[in-house]
Amino acid sequence: MTGSAAGVEVAAHDYYPFDGEVSDASQNEIEMKFTGHERDANGSGAGALDYMHARYCSPSLARFLAIDPAKSARIKVPQSWNRYSYAMGNPIKLVDPDGREVVLASDKKSQKLRRPLIQALRRPSFRQRFIEVATSTDFRVDISAGKVSKPSELMKVRTGKPGELRFAEGLPQKTNGALTGVSLEIDVSAVAVHPSDRTGVWTMAHEFDHLKSAFDAAKPGVAHNVAWQKALDGDQPSSETGPSNFVGEATFQEKPDLTAEEAEKALVRYLSP
Repeated sequence: MTGSAAGVEVAAHDYYPFDGEVSDASQNEIEMKFTGHERDANGSGAGALDYMHARYCSPSLARFLAIDPAKSARIKVPQSWNRYSYAMGNPIKLVDPDGREVVLASDKKSQKLRRPLIQALRRPSFRQRFIEVATSTDFRVDISAGKVSKPSELMKVRTGKPGELRFAEGLPQKTNGALTGVSLEIDVSAVAVHPSDRTGVWTMAHEFDHLKSAFDAAKPGVAHNVAWQKALDGDQPSSETGPSNFVGEATFQEKPDLTAEEAEKALVRYLSP
């Protein structure tokens, strides 16, 4: 969506998974299009090209026009072998910010969440919940890093004073009245001063217990608010004493059965087609 200086909507652009534009491309003259990349002014329709820094991408071909200069292929991820493909053929879950390496669909700051996810995936109980949600084609989870706790509360905790921390916030995604996904924002600064676990395992397991509850409840015919309430019930009577926090604690104390390297490979595999 593009707005004017007065906050009025000027244009709204929608895209197919591989960059083709669904909406009227002539709404305005903004050149930054799909995932914030510049649309070639000389191209339109089947001839359109997007400049993605390291190389051009063709929406009509769903391919880059040059090979991946980063040589990011991984032996155990077959979709990465095609060095012309965009986002390993899975643009719903992955983006390619500069034509080189595929990353989680989030900003650079959110890549700090990669390490906590890897540490959590070393635990079998978390891995089971993660796999079921991550491999679903009907339920989308967007994880990003953000500011959830108040800065004043963070400062209290950092200086050894009692403070009220909020580690994450989830927002439901809905389509036609049904719950189809969750946008999860995790406060990395709050995790760094967690009273019991600063690796992020406790927080990840706590939040994924909420996600799994929402995922299990999001069935055909179930209203989104009903399914979302199942996720919120994990913090009853409070986030510190609810069942989701006990899941977080139990997962943190669980003995890892994978090395960090094995867990990282698992993370890449589950985020791939």
